[in-house]
Amino acid sequence: MSLGVVIFSSYCIATEASSGKSKFSTETVSEDSPIAIQKSDIVAIKQGACADTPQKEIKQVKDKATKKTKINHAIKRAKNADIGYYKSVIKTMKVNAEYPVDAFDLEKLSEDERNLITLKTQRYFRKKLKRKCGFTGQYFSDKHTIDEWEKITKSKDQMVSEMIKHCPKGEDIIRKSEKWLPYFRVFFIEYANDSGNKASC
Repeated sequence: MSLGVVIFSSYCIATEASSGKSKFSTETVSEDSPIAIQKSDIVAIKQGACADTPQKEIKQVKDKATKKTKINHAIKRAKNADIGYYKSVIKTMKVNAEYPVDAFDLEKLSEDERNLITLKTQRYFRKKLKRKCGFTGQYFSDKHTIDEWEKITKSKDQMVSEMIKHCPKGEDIIRKSEKWLPYFRVFFIEYANDSGNKASC
C-alpha cells in the first residue's frame, strides 16, 4: 500500500491507496476547505508517521498547492481578457491539425494573450516535465537570451533537440508535445535570461 497525506490548517490525516491503481482517493474529514493536493505533490512518509511529518515538508506541499491554485486562477482571469488573436490562432491550428512552432506572432500578441500562453505553459511544464527534468521552466529559459531563443525556435527540429539536450530524461514527453511547442516558444522568449521576467514554475 502507498500512503498519501492531506494537509489541513493545523493537522494532517493519512489515507491509503492501492499502489497499482491510477486513481488516488483522499478522505474529507470536515466541511472546511482543505488544500487540494495532487498525487504527484504528496509527501511520501511512512505509514503511521503522519503526526511526525516535518513542518518543512508540510510547508513545501502547501506552497506547491498555492502556486498551482494561483496559476489556475490567473489562467481563468486571462481567458476573460483580450485574447481574440490567440483564439484565432488556436482555431487555425486545430482545423489544419498543424502546430508550427512560430504559430504565434509575438508582435501581435496582447499582454493578456502572453500571460495566458505563459501561464498555460507553466502549468504544463509543472505537470509533465518538471520532475523528469529536475529543474524549473525558468531554469530552462535561462539557458539562452531572447535573440538566441528566437533563432532556436524558428525550427521545430532544432527546438526539440535543444529541449532534449537540456532534459534528456524528458525526451519521450517532449517528442509527444508537438501541440505545446508554439507555447514553449513564447515562454522561452518571454522568460529568457535577458528578459527581466521570472516564471513561477
